[in-house]
Amino acid sequence: MDKTNGNRIRWIDAARGLAMCMIVFGHAIPGGMVKQFFYSFHVPVFFFLSGLLFRGGREKSFWDFLKKEFRAVLVPYYLAALISIGIYQLFGKMAQASLHVSAKRGSIFLQLLGMLYGNCKTGYMKWNLPLWFLPCLFAVSLLGWAVDRLLILPSFKKEEKQRFLCFLAFIMVGTGIVLTDFCRIRLLPFGLETGIRMFPFFLLGMIFREEKERLLEYGPGIKIVVLLVTFLICVYASSQNRLVLYHKDRYGKEGLFFLGAVSGIIFVIFLGKLLEGQTWLSYIGQHTLVILLFHKFPILFCQVIFSPIGKLLKRNQTFVGVMVSGISILCCLMLPVFKKKFLDKRKGL
Repeated sequence: MDKTNGNRIRWIDAARGLAMCMIVFGHAIPGGMVKQFFYSFHVPVFFFLSGLLFRGGREKSFWDFLKKEFRAVLVPYYLAALISIGIYQLFGKMAQASLHVSAKRGSIFLQLLGMLYGNCKTGYMKWNLPLWFLPCLFAVSLLGWAVDRLLILPSFKKEEKQRFLCFLAFIMVGTGIVLTDFCRIRLLPFGLETGIRMFPFFLLGMIFREEKERLLEYGPGIKIVVLLVTFLICVYASSQNRLVLYHKDRYGKEGLFFLGAVSGIIFVIFLGKLLEGQTWLSYIGQHTLVILLFHKFPILFCQVIFSPIGKLLKRNQTFVGVMVSGISILCCLMLPVFKKKFLDKRKGL
């Protein structure tokens, strides 16, 4: 049985923590083989875990589900976006000059439109680019709701559900490739084109959600072998492919991308199972939302204010990237603590 903390499953929190550390590290340095390795699978891991835990079709109505997802995903997105736009309008020019980058700034009105449209390919989400993930996840969740409603129909037996999900995942792989590689569709609301590319990984999570306990009951020896094999496969796939950029729908060679993504998912979930007893990692996994929302600002602070560190990051110095990533994560983890203390203080008045 999986060890749980309340209603949480520790190995899933550990897997989330690992994937989030990879995302933050990848945003700290501009390139390098370590980043290329992490980028080959870190975003699919989150969509897989979202599908693994998804139970949206059990809601009484679509509107109940919509309200729940809006509160859980879009409300934090909009709040963080408004804060980010304010910071960007005040300090964006200084950051761009220090980092020698150009961006489509526009007026506050255009920035707000970019926030509402939720697709970073417009160029009007430079105020906090990692936030593209949340509207995309919201769009994928809506697709997941429709699939989950079909699966609870009495006519579907368990074996038929698995076959249906496998068939649908295969269809969605082809649909995504046609949309982004052949039709060159780039600007659907909420990054739906990227959501369609990520939906097969979400479906993969749904396929394994009934088997997630049995899947990881193997002994430590088998788990280590699986870790080693999937790690080597992922290293090969990522080294032979280009740097995958999900927010731009740049996946390189499709076969290598899916090979790296699937092997990377297996690698992370088995590693999460082995590391589930690491409290610090599970704690990061429990707070991935706040880290996603605000980790970019401590990184930018290090890049802009501390120029020697910024120069080392530009050179893809792995140790410095790990250090800055750790600082960024720690800063983000302080926010829930401050919020809790502030709320407790207000309640005590």
